[in-house]
Amino acid sequence: MTDAMKKARRSLLPAFTAVILIAISASYLIFAARLPQQLSQQSAILAGEIIDLSNAACPELAGQQKALEKARVYLLGEVHGVQGNTAVASRYLTYLVRDYGVRYLLLETGPATAGLLDLYLETGDEALLKDIFAGFEGSFAYTEEYFEMIHTVKALSDTLPPDDRLHFIGLDQEQQPLLLGRYLSLLLPGPETPVPEHIEPLLTKLREDKSACRDRAFVQELGSSLKVCPDDYAAYLGGRHAAFSAAVENTLSQTPRDTLFLENFKAAAQQLPEGKFFGQIGLAHLTGARQAEASFAAQLEEITSVFTLELRYIGCSYLHPLHGATLLVDLEPPVIYEPKGSFRFYSPEEGETLIERLNARSVTGDCLILIENAPAAKPFSASG
Repeated sequence: MTDAMKKARRSLLPAFTAVILIAISASYLIFAARLPQQLSQQSAILAGEIIDLSNAACPELAGQQKALEKARVYLLGEVHGVQGNTAVASRYLTYLVRDYGVRYLLLETGPATAGLLDLYLETGDEALLKDIFAGFEGSFAYTEEYFEMIHTVKALSDTLPPDDRLHFIGLDQEQQPLLLGRYLSLLLPGPETPVPEHIEPLLTKLREDKSACRDRAFVQELGSSLKVCPDDYAAYLGGRHAAFSAAVENTLSQTPRDTLFLENFKAAAQQLPEGKFFGQIGLAHLTGARQAEASFAAQLEEITSVFTLELRYIGCSYLHPLHGATLLVDLEPPVIYEPKGSFRFYSPEEGETLIERLNARSVTGDCLILIENAPAAKPFSASG
């Protein structure tokens, strides 16, 4: 390169630099001008309708009356272990019991656990309830908030006529062997009732060993015995035979989980008096996310009318049974956002907009409740 060319290049450098600086400045000014509008739009989308949990009339549902009246089943989908879940669930349950005739509570537990909780509703035995929660240890149900929700259900049930009170229904496979053993032993007649010879050894062990059902082989042997000696069990257990058999068969079931939910729902619905159902279930069983089979909610909608409330989360933590309080990654806003620690309600259209803007996902619920900045639930303490 000649000296003249080098000199010309050096003379152009300041001008080129000035052009770059002007371009950067212009870009910044455009970004700065748009930023307040972007933040404003984001705030508007996140604003929703703040829910006053103390208002039992649930005014945010005013636009959903026709759908609520049509529905036979109401499902609340959540991520377990977040503080605030049970407050939302208790509020909507109270509203639906009072105004829409809900009488049955669908649980993500087995029928044995549901049967014990039903016994608590009937007796109010606090020692029994604490024993049930001791059996929950290591599960998402082992929280102070859920313990208090069961008290809320009990108080709500007690406001109803004796022949029209609330009942629990277990949808899931039984995962709590101690609770299975206790439930089955409660179904046995008193020791004065003779036990048929062929089933006596198994039932004696069940009655005397509280941890017998921790042994999977024992439960399998019990299941085989029920098939081989059905008449003996029917004669001995009488009207409790069906519940006893159902609890054992459920524990041993190989049916995919959401399909098992549906089967247990249909079995219960066929036997129960007329009434509506409310279920507080894991979000995946509502949306079908990360599942090979169709969600429980989708399968249920093929046989009856369902109204779904979808809980979603920003800035929350949850209580993991193994890892303790853990950050929950659900919705992530694309701009800086300060959580306000509130509950916000969105209609289906608003919920769809929110989810699309934040995560490019779709919302499956008939309405969406956003929980912001909630801490993890507290582990249950029997001494609390």
